[in-house]
Order: sequence, then C-alpha cells, then structure tokens
Amino acid sequence: MEKIGVTRDADIPPLAWLFTEHAPSGSVICGTSVIVKPDGFFEGAWATESVGEWNFSDSPNVFGSGMKRMSEGWFAVPPSHTLECIYIIQCDGAWRASNSLPFLLAHTGAKFTTEDRTLLKSLVSIVRGIHTSPVKIHTDKGILHLLFHHNALLGKRLEIRPKPAPAPFSDFAAYRNYIQSVCSAVAKNASDPDRPRRYRLLATVSSGYDSPACAAIARSAGCTEAVTFTTARNGVSDDGTNIGLALGLKVLPVERLRTSEGHEGEEAEFFATGMQAEDFVYTALSELISGRVFVTGFHGDKVWDRRSKPNTKIKRGDISGSSLGEFRLAKDFVHLPLPFVGAQRHPDLSRISTSDEMHCFSVGGHYDRPIPRRIAEEAGVPRNLFGQRKKAISVLLFSDIDLISPMTRQKIHGYLPPLTARRLVDHITYRLGMAAYRGAMRIVGYARLPKSYSVFEHTNPMMVPTLKWALREAGKRYETAAPLDRAMAEICRESPELSP
Repeated sequence: MEKIGVTRDADIPPLAWLFTEHAPSGSVICGTSVIVKPDGFFEGAWATESVGEWNFSDSPNVFGSGMKRMSEGWFAVPPSHTLECIYIIQCDGAWRASNSLPFLLAHTGAKFTTEDRTLLKSLVSIVRGIHTSPVKIHTDKGILHLLFHHNALLGKRLEIRPKPAPAPFSDFAAYRNYIQSVCSAVAKNASDPDRPRRYRLLATVSSGYDSPACAAIARSAGCTEAVTFTTARNGVSDDGTNIGLALGLKVLPVERLRTSEGHEGEEAEFFATGMQAEDFVYTALSELISGRVFVTGFHGDKVWDRRSKPNTKIKRGDISGSSLGEFRLAKDFVHLPLPFVGAQRHPDLSRISTSDEMHCFSVGGHYDRPIPRRIAEEAGVPRNLFGQRKKAISVLLFSDIDLISPMTRQKIHGYLPPLTARRLVDHITYRLGMAAYRGAMRIVGYARLPKSYSVFEHTNPMMVPTLKWALREAGKRYETAAPLDRAMAEICRESPELSP
C-alpha cells in the first residue's frame, strides 16, 4: 500500500488539513497538530483511550476529522456531531477534501454557482437531520459535498457509510454511564503522549440546564476548570461560578462580547464556515481555549428537553455551535458537544425523561429537562442554582449587521451585487419575516416557537456577500499552502516510498 505524502505547514491553522487523491495514494497538507501515519491522518480526538489503536474510522464517537486508506480507497471520517463537516469535491479527475471551506476553495479556485437564496438554505439544511448529508452545493468546478456525520468512501463516486449507533439505553443510569465513558475515553485519547499536541479538558458553566450537566460529566472524567460568561443577552446574569464551585471546578469568568468591534481580524473565521457567525461570542475565550478539549452543551435543547419530539436523525432546532470550525482549527482545540453523544437514540432519551424514575427531577413548564437536572443535582449542584430560565449569549451578527464593526461592514459592502427587483424583494421579505418572528417571540417566548423560525433567522440576504468576503479573508491564510499540493503530487509520483 502506498504511503501518504505529507507536508506540514506551520503557517496554517494547527488543525487544518487538505487532502488530494493521487492514485494509488494521496497527499496531505496539514497544520502542526494533525496526527499523521503512513495510512492516514486525523485531527481532534475520538472515544478510544489510545491513539495507537488508530481506529477512528470505526468509532461512533469522533470529535475531529480525518482520512484513512482502506483496501477500497480513501475513507473520509467527519465528526459525530453536526456542527462541522468535511468539504469534498471531485475536480480534474481527482478527489480533494478538507476540514476547512476556505482552504479547499483557495486550493481549487472553485466559486459558488448556486443562487444566493438557495446557497443560504443549503448551508443550514443540516438542521433537518443527518439524512440530508452530504449537502450538495454547485460550484464552477463541480459539486461541493458537505459531509456531515456519515463516513464516506471516495471511490468512483462518494459512497456513504453511516457511523455505527450506540446500543439502546434502557434507563437513566445506562445513558449517563455511556456518556461518562465516552467523555473519559476522549479525554485519555486527547492527552495521549503519542500525539503532536496533547489536550486537557475545559468545561463551560452557565445558569441553564445543559452546560452544568456537561460540566458534571467532564468533572467525572478529570476536568478541573470551567469558563462562564457572566452575562447573557439583555445584560441578565448567566454566571455559572457557583455551579462550577459546587462541582469542585476552578471557574474562569469571561465578559460577553456585545459587538465585533475591536475584533476585526477575527470575524472572518466565523463567517467563513457559511454558518453566519452565531458563535462569534467565543472569541472572548481565545486566550483560554487553546490546547483544550472544550466540553459544551450544544444540542441539549433537543435531546434533553422533555417536550421535544424524538427523532433518530439528529434533527436540530438551530445552528448554534456551527460556526466554530475555523476558529477551532486556528486556536487548536477539540470540541466535545456532549449531548450529541448517543443523540441517535433520542427516542430512548425521551422515554427516559418521562419515566417514573425521573419524576422527581421534572419541574414542569416549558423549560423542563429532567436528564441534565438529575446529572447536575446528583453531582452536587443545588436545584435552585440552574435551569430556572432560558437565556442566550449569542451575538446576533447574522441578523443585525450594525453589530458588525464599521471597518468590516465597509469591506462587506464591496461584495454587494447590483440591486435588482428580486434582491429588493428578498430583503423586504426577510425584514418582514424577522419582525414577525421577534413579535411572536415576545408574545409566546422562544421555547414555544416552531423551530423552523430559528432557521429563518439565518436567511438574511446580506449573509451571502458577507460569506464571500469572509471566504476571501480567511482564505488568505491558506494561499501560500494550497499550491504546495500540486508540487507534492509530483513528489509522490517520483518517490512512492515517501513516508511522513
């Protein structure tokens, strides 16, 4: 079997990679923290204690991405959550793949040919579930595949190979033990000495339901520190310091960002994912997050809510958490959104949430999540400290462009297309829809709104020129690295014995 050709580039984000097929093998350009072996490469961690077992392609719990050479061809392995994906395109007769959209576009020179409104809807379509993967977007170089969750063989065509699902959960203890074992295995994998870089656990704590439960699980896996945003939107307190202290964690308080002003160089990282930068607020953690396994509660609103309609497709309510990808690659951390673990068993979790054994952990109302409440309370968190009221910390750059720094707004306006009647209608429709959405939210509350509205939030027509600007800006960090792939192809042909 041919060995993969490798170019490590210290000038690109430490966890970024770009793969090009060169039959019968291939080459990869990658950052300094990517694990590389003769038959493949991987960034992040998976739920096997030893990196040496090198079995990420068989794992149901993967928190990162990579490629592995199989007898049938190259096997692509994206994360087990749906907050990030692998971008894959076949052009010039060869497969190319990357965990970074700007890296892949800088390398191939591909440009979107899908009309603007379709592009935005396609980018967020994964919220409907993993049955939509791979998401397909048209470019002038061919079909761009956004491979979420499922593994895939890069053969004559893209052959989907779904990840294995965990065994059914019979009761609360079975589920809690499972997610504890996954978190512990990921922590050991991430700290394995047989890595270019090792990672330590870092939890988040807020006054809600999901992060306290995840912090409790992380604590059982050896986590000693947590971060908390002291305020949520509208200035209300969201400080989780007392929760973290109850769990025995050292808590690092962080002020929430209100706009992107002062962070002009970092906005593009979040917009370049195509997921409208909802998670820009995490820029405030830049000094704390490097070298960590970052444990979050994304998707807890669906799998842990007592009233949520169960599904096996990992159907989500919004795209929160989905714009962290480029930021993660650059800051060099592993993202472990714990509620995604076992999420395909949502019907089991729904049954457990409404079972007799959980009755005393159900508080009623529209904000009721017995599973995370029991996890946190049994770990020592007093009932009155969390899960009282739903709050949010996001900086809504995608819906209010005035929150974007003036310097960046000026740059984005340079990407605006000519105003046509169709575009004018799109802008008016969006503004009317958002006014109706916000009015409904004030009347009935966010928790009671149909979740299709939260997808509509992310259809602002201004996001297309913003995306194009961001891809250009974020792509600059890859421009010097991308041409090396063509040189590596020649090296591989001349020196097939090349090893990493």
